[in-house]
Order: sequence, then structure tokens, then C-alpha cells
Amino acid sequence: MRLIVQVLPLSKGPANSLAAYSSIPITPRKPNKFTLPVRPEQTFEQIWTLVEERYKRNYLTPAQAA
Repeated sequence: MRLIVQVLPLSKGPANSLAAYSSIPITPRKPNKFTLPVRPEQTFEQIWTLVEERYKRNYLTPAQAA
């Protein structure tokens, strides 16, 4: 099974818990999308970990991902 992940652009401002990542060059009207192969027996936590790893590897610099 494939999961389509759409990561929306970060909002600006103090309410953003990911303020450190606000310097990521994301166009405001175009979210980042990628597909992720998953197995039906995987838990939400396992899938979320895969999503985080893929996003860090493909869209963040090593300093931002640390």
C-alpha cells in the first residue's frame, strides 16, 4: 500500500512550534508531496516515524534535522 503524504508550508509567527524550521524554502502555495510505501500491519507510530525520517532526509538541511 502507498500513502501519499502532503506536508503543508509552515505558518509564520510565535504560535509555530517548529519556528526553527521557518527558514525552509517552501513556496506558500505549493505543499511538499511524497509517497511512502507502508504495510497494513504497521502502526500509526511506525508510519509517522517513517514520514519524519523521509521529510528530514529530503527537505531539511543536516543542521535543521538535528
